[in-house]
Amino acid sequence: MSAELKFHFDFACPYSFFAWKSIFRYLFKKQFEVCFLVNGDNPFRGLEFSEKIWNKNIEAVKKRGIQIKKPGFSVDSRFLERILEKQEEVRKKDFLNLVFCGIFESGVNLSEPLKLLEYCSQNNFDLKIPIDELEKLKSSTDQPVNKTSGNRMTPSLEFENERIAGCFDLWAIENLLEKI
Repeated sequence: MSAELKFHFDFACPYSFFAWKSIFRYLFKKQFEVCFLVNGDNPFRGLEFSEKIWNKNIEAVKKRGIQIKKPGFSVDSRFLERILEKQEEVRKKDFLNLVFCGIFESGVNLSEPLKLLEYCSQNNFDLKIPIDELEKLKSSTDQPVNKTSGNRMTPSLEFENERIAGCFDLWAIENLLEKI
């Protein structure tokens, strides 16, 4: 059995995007499983960041080779979580990467079912969910599938007995990933 990294995140959180980019890079270097735990309703959601905070973050991540745009829309993490849960386990990493890149690199509002379907198609990712089912998932009032227990800072990474809360420091993330 391979190592497992727990990734607590919110689709709307730029810090989750930063952490994911590091994780995604390491997936090409090492074999490990990722347990995706969507926190949702994160107080530091992308649309609510001030320009000063955004500019500071953009400069910090540029040094690490990550490009980012501030989304001009609100991200529906619960809808995207429902879609993530419908993906086969082997496709979840690619779906998460596609969504994060769509929101924070391309500036596409993937909280809208038709835009999500079109974006996936343009990027050669077969969502395998018809538009009518996407519309139902969007309008669903169900609680999220992976509501994490306890108070978790978004994002957080856990591996064995180590945990990084907040994931603001990309170097700390990479140090944890090196231990996998």
